[in-house]
Amino acid sequence: MEWEKLTKLETEGEGLVPGDTRNIVLLYKNAKYDLKGEGQNFASVNLIQKPGLPDVLEVTASSIPPEGMAELDILISYEEVGQQENIKFAILDPNRVQPRDEFFERTLTTEIDSDKLKIQGDWGPYHWFKTGMRDDQTHDYQRLYNQIPAGSCPSGCGPTAWAMLLGWADHQARIGNPVWRNHWGIYRENGGYGADADAPRLQDAGIDAITREIRRYVGTYCLGSQGATNPWDMDEVIQYRNRRDGFGLVTDWSPGIPLPGLSSAAKEEIVYRRNPVIIGTGFLSHYPLAYIYIWCERTNWYGGRDYTQYFYVNQGWGGSQNGWISCSTWFMGRLWI
Repeated sequence: MEWEKLTKLETEGEGLVPGDTRNIVLLYKNAKYDLKGEGQNFASVNLIQKPGLPDVLEVTASSIPPEGMAELDILISYEEVGQQENIKFAILDPNRVQPRDEFFERTLTTEIDSDKLKIQGDWGPYHWFKTGMRDDQTHDYQRLYNQIPAGSCPSGCGPTAWAMLLGWADHQARIGNPVWRNHWGIYRENGGYGADADAPRLQDAGIDAITREIRRYVGTYCLGSQGATNPWDMDEVIQYRNRRDGFGLVTDWSPGIPLPGLSSAAKEEIVYRRNPVIIGTGFLSHYPLAYIYIWCERTNWYGGRDYTQYFYVNQGWGGSQNGWISCSTWFMGRLWI
């Protein structure tokens, strides 16, 4: 398969060959799902329900598409809360994606162990850690921003991730979160330097303005049709605080390789400080905002412990395709006060 298609899979979906199984952990009970795309003819989707655990959609590639690749979209609707997810896959001919080396597999998979989910009854309950003051409004607090046009490419996911995190903190100040209530000036009217304003939940002209400003600070550049931001430049967002409320930040990164220490730092930010954290997914390809962390455990055959862990992320696509991913990351960026 040509390089362009592999790159598209990294940014827009996950590739599956016949026999591969992936599991989508559903956010709420009573979810509805709809299959779209030619790929539904070459895959099976089953709903797994276990008492006390989130529902899971099990997706299995069952046969080879004649054309070598067939796209599958799974539209998940949570009607009770008015939210949707769109999870993308591509069913592939394994003979056209060789060699499937360890690095390639790690890049394209979410590392969810399907065998574990088949014996979910042996697992303990999920432990949930959410951001903000109130668990029932965790999703409502998220700022659903998007990339905007910036010359010959979009503004990039790095500036959008920072805009969402800064907007989240500003809104926490507005609603009285004791951690953030004295930092009311992170976002100001129309995205400028004037009067205090509550960072809006949805994209507007003010968010466009701060996105462009952050883009200049972090040095986002066009790489083909995408806006790319080097991880070593992400800390330059500190310049945004000039003439606004003061805040600090911490970033750490590896050259595209997930490290346990970075994952642990991201989990700690959610668990102990109840703040979202920017992470890195794919191979230096995307910066989403993680804002929920869950895990469960069981005793394995050898007397040790097995763990299953996920982040729930805001992708920075205006709320589209927000959902569960594995806890591996090559970047960690958090605000510090």
